[in-house]
Amino acid sequence: DGPPSGGARQAGIGRRKADARIAAVGGTPPFHDASGPSWLLDLGSLRDAAQLLDICKRNFGREPGEPFTYEQLVEAIVPAERERMQQSGREAIATLSDYEHEYRIVTPAGDSRWIMARGRVHLGADDKPLSMSGVTLDRTENRRNEEQRLLLTAELKHRVKNSMATIQSIATQTMRNATSLEQAKEVLTARMQ
Repeated sequence: DGPPSGGARQAGIGRRKADARIAAVGGTPPFHDASGPSWLLDLGSLRDAAQLLDICKRNFGREPGEPFTYEQLVEAIVPAERERMQQSGREAIATLSDYEHEYRIVTPAGDSRWIMARGRVHLGADDKPLSMSGVTLDRTENRRNEEQRLLLTAELKHRVKNSMATIQSIATQTMRNATSLEQAKEVLTARMQ
């Protein structure tokens, strides 16, 4: 991957300036909630400079006062999804685009959760990526609701298909035994009530 194109770099610079204007008037920049970001990441030193704030810690099953490093965050992500999460972050940095990734984690208590992380790359005075900040959202309940919806939809589809097969069978048998179209209509109407 080469450096970001001129257009991507200008878009990143524009976003950084817009975020600064929003913050200057007391607003909330994108990918922050009213209390601010839930994570901050110094891109120069991922190992030492991640600030995983209380809301992020709670989403990962940690207590607010408990130490929680970037390495522990990555380790909490299920192994099959770790590389995709990290690649998504690298792409956001390389292209100066917004970061958004949903992944499964396992908390220290062994609970499985779905986390949505959203963030933005911030540039230094030299217009090079300096840091990222953003929010984490616990999407576990949404995922469970979606799985339940899909299960109910599949069950409904199965029942409708079975009902249609029954109706088709009744119609076929009625048509085979009827002496006229009018008789078939009367018999079929009576059978369906």
